Amino acid sequence: MSLPFELFAPIIQHLPPRYLLTTALVSHAWYHLSLTYLYRIIYIHTRHQQKRFIASLPALPLVYRQSIEAVYVNAGPLHNGPFTFGDGMQVLAANCPHLHTFALVSFDGRFQSHPLVTLDVCDFSVSTAGNWKFALELPPIASLHSIRTLLKGRVLLKHIPIFHQLTDLELSGMQLSNLMHHSPTTSTPASSLLPALETLELRCMLEFSSLQASHLTWIQQHCPRLGHLSLKTARFDYLSPTTQASIHPSVVSLALKDVIIADDAWLPFFASVYPSLQSLSLDMHLPNRPRFALAIDVDSQTSYDDFYQELMAQAVVDLITACKNLTSLSIARLGQAWLIAEVIDELVNTVDLGTWDCRLKRLAFDYGARHSDPRTRRLLECPLIMQQLEVLHVSLPVTRHPPSLPPRNISSCDQFPSFMFPPCDLAPEAMVNLTSLSLYQEYGNTHASLMQLLRACPALITLTLRGIVLHYDACQTHSQAPSPSKFDLVTLSLLECDVSRGDLFYAFLKHQLPRLSSLAMVHVRLNHPDPDPLLDLDVALKSLWIATINLNGLLCAFLCFHEKQGSGLVVRYTSQSVSGNGNPNVSSVGPSLRVACRYADHVVFSRVEGFFN
Repeated sequence: MSLPFELFAPIIQHLPPRYLLTTALVSHAWYHLSLTYLYRIIYIHTRHQQKRFIASLPALPLVYRQSIEAVYVNAGPLHNGPFTFGDGMQVLAANCPHLHTFALVSFDGRFQSHPLVTLDVCDFSVSTAGNWKFALELPPIASLHSIRTLLKGRVLLKHIPIFHQLTDLELSGMQLSNLMHHSPTTSTPASSLLPALETLELRCMLEFSSLQASHLTWIQQHCPRLGHLSLKTARFDYLSPTTQASIHPSVVSLALKDVIIADDAWLPFFASVYPSLQSLSLDMHLPNRPRFALAIDVDSQTSYDDFYQELMAQAVVDLITACKNLTSLSIARLGQAWLIAEVIDELVNTVDLGTWDCRLKRLAFDYGARHSDPRTRRLLECPLIMQQLEVLHVSLPVTRHPPSLPPRNISSCDQFPSFMFPPCDLAPEAMVNLTSLSLYQEYGNTHASLMQLLRACPALITLTLRGIVLHYDACQTHSQAPSPSKFDLVTLSLLECDVSRGDLFYAFLKHQLPRLSSLAMVHVRLNHPDPDPLLDLDVALKSLWIATINLNGLLCAFLCFHEKQGSGLVVRYTSQSVSGNGNPNVSSVGPSLRVACRYADHVVFSRVEGFFN
């Protein structure tokens, strides 16, 4: 019995690329339909792929060129050396008449300790990477709806005829000012310049002085459907007390990234302009002296520092608690690391006192690279916050011990001279509802046991560790309960981690993570008793990211990826280049990282730094 073609069409659009290549072999009709969906999303990882794609695009059959809806370009390798697409933008516009989305992205989405706005592309979590270095000359395309990169000034003006259909856009501060001059404020939605815009990322460069309330008013009037607003590298100077707030009720997500707040009056102003916020991300430089503290007489500098700390922390807390619908909060920087600790401490106080109806489902905060405030623990012990959290991204307190691996056999947490996470005496129910956890440490030597961590978070699906010394064994002194034989973890990402026992780590991945579908290891140091180990996984992976792996003190020169077929292994991919006589090139000689699984939809490997920047 054959499947009717009318039923096949709606099914095939949900298949991953590897299955589309299989369905293309069924029949002539299935071949064309399969390749049509295969070409819908183009993801360009390297400069070489970029050149090959642009060169081959004009020769591609028209039906497949018409199928291309989105093009995503990894900006990581493009940071080194001159960035240019040459005539690539003109070739793209001329040959992709139905292009819907163009974006420059970075692979750092899953590794951010304080994630902002990220995209999910082919099971990759990525963030936009626009800056003036990457400003492009993308010609207007009639079908274009999403532009996730900066355009050069004169090119942006050419896109004004399609502004009415854009849903995503990046602008510089100067471009915003030019648009304000081109289209003054309006009082009717029908005359809005960007009526369909849902996401706006505004990057203020050096040539732009500061953002004013008038800029936010223009955005409110010309972007009536805006839901996500990101303000990056902006400066907010003096705010007049008589300034009227123009309420923008459609905005549910506000991200302040590397923003200078020269006047603390902007904090309550943001709360009044955006009353519907559900997501708030703060990365700010706050004023050295609050305006409302100027007239207060303080006897000593120490007293003033304490007074300033209290007032500024309260101002930030007031901004957060004023957002009644807030479910996602990210605090990356507030000028001083201790100020973040004060804010977290005060938020816990407001919850304990019942003055804040905390509805947070997602919380991320970063104490800074060299701050040692231990108040993370007080947050973990606050049940009114922790028991409703689903996502937690946290930087761990600094440890003052030299980075060194502890003994291979872990019998007690007393053997660790440095901080252990999670703490052995933490209440068992503290993190039971977490589905996503990210631990980050830039300066220190924090240790974590995979077994103990997953036991403390039984609902965990996504785990990201950065700068952590990783072990398999749990503390045998405090962890007496038997561990589950298997865990439900789906995504595991390691960045700049030390794995003390690579053999136990490999065995853990193989036998105790049956649902694992995404694995990323970047700048990871593996200590393995076997000089040529095989990471043998009995799972099918959606994505496999490998970059700059150090195996027993040597940098892995290439990746050898095996697929399991029947009872044997088939080499599906190797990154090792060969010379004309078939022998490996000298530059590729070195230890290999060997990985085997049923299959992997997306495999990314790099032996150099910068690919995931």
